[in-house]
Amino acid sequence: MPVELQGVFVRIHVLLCAATSLERSVRDLDANRSHPNRPIDGGGQRGAA
Repeated sequence: MPVELQGVFVRIHVLLCAATSLERSVRDLDANRSHPNRPIDGGGQRGAA
């Protein structure tokens, strides 16, 4: 596999991970807003691919 292609795949993978973690944090914020007495865990599980 050429190195350029590998770099493209890495970039896509990073973008996908960032998008899913962003989506998850938005979902957590919505859940916290609708259930305000639920404890906020601070988002410790970030970047787990």
